[in-house]
Amino acid sequence: MTREGRLASAFVELAEALVGGEQVGDFLHRLSCHAIELLEVDAAGVMLADEKGRLRAVAASNEDTHHLEVFALQH
Repeated sequence: MTREGRLASAFVELAEALVGGEQVGDFLHRLSCHAIELLEVDAAGVMLADEKGRLRAVAASNEDTHHLEVFALQH
């Protein structure tokens, strides 16, 4: 499958997950997994800013990446 085909497939899968009522954490994990495939990287994570502008690690493609994000935020 072409890169464009993989990208389209990922968007369809993510849209179906949203419509299907998937939990936000599960959705963001799925998004990070698609990011590593589509961007050809080893890992990916999602950080969001809270209402005070502080970053929070909310999802990652794997547990090690999540721990690295949390460590980075603490230091």
